[in-house]
Amino acid sequence: MLTCHVVEGKHAPGELENGSFTSLQGETVETSGSGEDYTVDGVLMPQS
Repeated sequence: MLTCHVVEGKHAPGELENGSFTSLQGETVETSGSGEDYTVDGVLMPQS
């Protein structure tokens, strides 16, 4: 389950604003947001 949202490498916050990445499982992962509020595949990610 975890690898479906894991992508290779490091990505700067600006790349996540409207990003499209390939997960380790080969699926497309879409990201959006800014500041401290980001979504992955439409789900808001909790702040750590």
